[in-house]
Order: sequence, then structure tokens, then C-alpha cells
Amino acid sequence: AEEYYRLSSCRQYLKEIRLPTHIIHSRDDPFMTEAAIPQIHELSDCVTLELSDQGGHVGFVGGTIRDGIRYWLEHRIVNLLKDKTITRSP
Repeated sequence: AEEYYRLSSCRQYLKEIRLPTHIIHSRDDPFMTEAAIPQIHELSDCVTLELSDQGGHVGFVGGTIRDGIRYWLEHRIVNLLKDKTITRSP
């Protein structure tokens, strides 16, 4: 299994990325453990890495059924795009 994940990983290509790319990862992801988190020297200058302590696997779900479930990732992406738009405005 280790060889499969090593060969199918995009990690080896992160240094070659030439377009602005933002990676969001949670340290408590049960499937993509901390070993899967790329080191800064593995990233191109176009890649930023945002790590959160909590978030689980691909969800960053918060709240309760009674109070309403919230998806942190959805809000984070919108804010990232707003920040980029504001930064690029004349």
C-alpha cells in the first residue's frame, strides 16, 4: 500500500506548480496523517499551505444538528477568493 500511495501522490509535483495554489489540510485528518503534509521545501513559491489543528477529513464540519451544521471549509474558500479579489483590485 505504501508504494501505491507514493506513486499516486501529487506530492512529487508540488515544487513544479506555477499557478497560485492554496492547500488546506487538517492535522487531525484520520486518513491523510501528518506524514502526508508536505514540507515547505517541497512547495513551489506559488503554493501556500494552510494547516488547521482540527477539521478531520475533507469537511471541517462544525455546529450541531439542532443549531445548524456549518462547514468551515466553504466559508474559508469564499474568504480566500474575496481576499484575492481585493488584493488584485486597482
